[in-house]
Amino acid sequence: MSGTEQLIESLKMLRDYTGMGAVECRRALERCEGDALMAVGYLKYNGSLINLKGGSQESWLLGQARSYAKLLCIKDGKIGYQP
Repeated sequence: MSGTEQLIESLKMLRDYTGMGAVECRRALERCEGDALMAVGYLKYNGSLINLKGGSQESWLLGQARSYAKLLCIKDGKIGYQP
């Protein structure tokens, strides 16, 4: 599977799971280096940024996305929670 086909498949899975628009999903995939599970977490926490005192919002967001991605898996081409 080529990089473009993989990106399209990840975008489709992400849109199906989150119900968010293609542009938001594509941005999340770009920020998360194509990792669909991490992109789910990125989208979940993107709207809930808090006022971090002296901290990097982007690094906080990616850290939260990584933690959330550990709860998810891809099975039969769909994103879901791990059993």
